[in-house]
Amino acid sequence: MLLGHPSIRGGVRRYSRSQDVVSLVTKLLNTELKGFGMARRRLLAIEGPDFVGKGSITDYLANNANSLFGLDCVLVSDPPWKLPPWEQLSGIFRTDNRLSGPAEALLYCAARVDNYHRCIQPALKKGKVVVCDRYIDSWLAYQSVRLINSGEQRAMELLLTQQTILESFNQIEPPGLTILLMADIEELKRRSEVRPNRDKYEEWSYLEQVIEAYEELHSRFPYRFVRCETTGRDENKVRDFVTDVVREYLEASSVESF
Repeated sequence: MLLGHPSIRGGVRRYSRSQDVVSLVTKLLNTELKGFGMARRRLLAIEGPDFVGKGSITDYLANNANSLFGLDCVLVSDPPWKLPPWEQLSGIFRTDNRLSGPAEALLYCAARVDNYHRCIQPALKKGKVVVCDRYIDSWLAYQSVRLINSGEQRAMELLLTQQTILESFNQIEPPGLTILLMADIEELKRRSEVRPNRDKYEEWSYLEQVIEAYEELHSRFPYRFVRCETTGRDENKVRDFVTDVVREYLEASSVESF
């Protein structure tokens, strides 16, 4: 049952009667696949296309986690542009078009794995909540678009295969909860006016494809995604919604046992 899913210990769940399948899958979706009982339940990701407002939300959660949730929190950005030596390579990643699509995707993957081992995993081992400003889903969304534009027809499957392999060897953990902030392209254009300097990943035609890729990820992994439409919504209301979602998730995840 659900053979090969890296989050399920033992890999296979067996059943003797067909009517047992629904209850078995439901239990897995609400336990091991939700991140309950594991360190990843404290690994939270805020995702979405550029200009959607992730930065202010993640800063708020990280700075106020103790008063909001009674927990210590570490804020991590992905890719780790502030972590040496990746900070020296950020300009190449953001602006250089000479790298092939597969090579660039794998380099981003390497940066993410390094970020996990050096920053995320140590914080989880200390019992802290980790809030990621982008994480695996940004990699899947942005790099699948770049691969598609370079001619790879099964881009998402290629990247998901790499992610599954890394998870199966315990080289990276997926988030227990992903909050996906979304907005339509016109809203993103309006918000982008405060940030005139843009890189190759922020072109509007590219971001439209990224939005579609995020929607696909949301449909593929509904058990760990909460989608929040921000178009036309006040920033404070979005912040309060995200805070309530995180609080409910942490309480349901039995955080008192950390």
